[in-house]
Amino acid sequence: MNKQPEMTAATRQRIIDAFWLLYEIYPIEQIRIKEIAGTAGINRSTFYQYFNNIYDIRQQEEDRIIAYILEHKDLAASGTSFQDAISSIMEIYQSNGRYLCILLGGHGDPSFSILLKDRLLHIFEKLHALPDDAMTRTAFHFGIGGLLTAFQYWYLSNPQEPLDKFVSLINALISQGIFHTIAKLASPDHAD
Repeated sequence: MNKQPEMTAATRQRIIDAFWLLYEIYPIEQIRIKEIAGTAGINRSTFYQYFNNIYDIRQQEEDRIIAYILEHKDLAASGTSFQDAISSIMEIYQSNGRYLCILLGGHGDPSFSILLKDRLLHIFEKLHALPDDAMTRTAFHFGIGGLLTAFQYWYLSNPQEPLDKFVSLINALISQGIFHTIAKLASPDHAD
């Protein structure tokens, strides 16, 4: 019996949605296929028509998110500036923030963070002719790690501040440095 593509895609998506719902709450080691199947409203055997195991879902979703980031038009454009890249990362968080926060959070996959930073480094190396040395890679990992953490914090905190104010803060952190920006924000004459 041939299933209609729309039905199989919908079933696959229900499985993925159930996975994310559970992964947001539990470490992957505590999630069972039985729970995913029950949450998705399918039989356990149906799960295996789409995925080998729970780690297969996570791997496919990580691959999907990385591909989306790498294909993001503003991030990969040849004339991208660091400011444009920040705006692009903001857009990526707006569309995939929930998943990024889970993968980069306490229950997430540590190897995903490393892979994501390495892929982003590769893009910036091409766009900005960065030297291929340990100091440059260290500086980049420090910077992108801070950016990802700031975006994750912003996304999870349901920000009351306007988006442009957040982007201005990120730009100040990059252009003026962390300690200078914090000192400026802490000064009594700092205007909100």
